[in-house]
Amino acid sequence: MFSSLVWYSKNVLYSMNCFNSENLFGCTGMKKNKYCILNKEYSNEEYEQLVPKIIEHMQKTGEWGTFFPPKLSAFGYNETVAHDFVPLSEEDAKARGWKWSTQAEVASADTSDDIQICEVTKKPFKIVPQELKFYEEMGIPSPNRCPDQRHKDRMERLNPRRLWSRTCQKCQKAIQTTYSPD
Repeated sequence: MFSSLVWYSKNVLYSMNCFNSENLFGCTGMKKNKYCILNKEYSNEEYEQLVPKIIEHMQKTGEWGTFFPPKLSAFGYNETVAHDFVPLSEEDAKARGWKWSTQAEVASADTSDDIQICEVTKKPFKIVPQELKFYEEMGIPSPNRCPDQRHKDRMERLNPRRLWSRTCQKCQKAIQTTYSPD
């Protein structure tokens, strides 16, 4: 419950990136662990005594039952998929207490051969040798846009996140689709 990226595990609460574990509370990066709270291992008996106390405290403070608050994120709102689907301005995100990521721009005179400047955002980006080799092998020109801008371009090509009532052209039944009538 209230966890993210937990695989092949059971009885895991408020944890992230845990694998093949059980009875975890508030843990991250655990592999094949049992009876841990905040990444510290306890005996089964200690774990069974402490977790109800923590839950009771969280219920009193109103924290229990909610997912990790965005203000605890290691990423800026504009670096997450939330921003793809619910775009907010920097000011709106910060007003909610959320982080915002800014990257310093560099002048083109300050770049070396392996650093590119995005033609849209003017942010510097690097094409790693493996990526460059792939482009060469596939006969694809190397990009002139930074990865963030390329992602934004892909998102703009997606159908909008709303439904239109339409009629199926094959069976004439009423349907809802992300394809607009026009």
